[in-house]
Amino acid sequence: MAWRAVTNPLDPVRVLSDDHVEHIHLSSLRLLASTGMRVLHAGARDVLAAAGCEVDDLVVRFDPDLIAEFIAGAPSEFTLRARNPERDLIDAEMVQMLAAYLEPIAVDEATLAVEAIAEVGPGGHFFGAPHTMERYESAFYTPLVSDWRNFESWTEAGSVDATERAHRIWRTLLAGYEQPPLDAAIDEALTQGSFRCPRWSRRTRG
Repeated sequence: MAWRAVTNPLDPVRVLSDDHVEHIHLSSLRLLASTGMRVLHAGARDVLAAAGCEVDDLVVRFDPDLIAEFIAGAPSEFTLRARNPERDLIDAEMVQMLAAYLEPIAVDEATLAVEAIAEVGPGGHFFGAPHTMERYESAFYTPLVSDWRNFESWTEAGSVDATERAHRIWRTLLAGYEQPPLDAAIDEALTQGSFRCPRWSRRTRG
């Protein structure tokens, strides 16, 4: 099973100008500082209060400087995982489909197949043409989870839905998993819990 990162080769569409984005950002900061937002979870309000937010019953107001501090400390990238392995695989399927959709379109003599069209001729078929035989296995996206059979064939095969197929796939992957090598010193440090994780710095309001 091959995994690949999504790369968009197309120029981005600018819906908003930089001035528009800045205006929205400053307006949001103003609203969060003056109007605030309702936070229904008591534990979340306690965390926000300890971080320096102003908590008034259910309403929490945010200091713009505090927001800027946390934005500056946010990681440049992070990994999202589903709450169960099946959803991870279904999400991976969607990402892989998007990656295939964004692959650059090649326009050359080979892809235009002018010689193949001339070779087959009007009224002929391309199933046995060398041009087709060289490409049919890789010309289309191969799904990880999706079942592309027609409804009748899918029903006859037991009507297995995407969640069940994803469950079977992750069980197979888990059964065949081999732990990658890890430096003995790092393994011992992790086992002993001697690695320290950085924590968000919190500040209180006076």
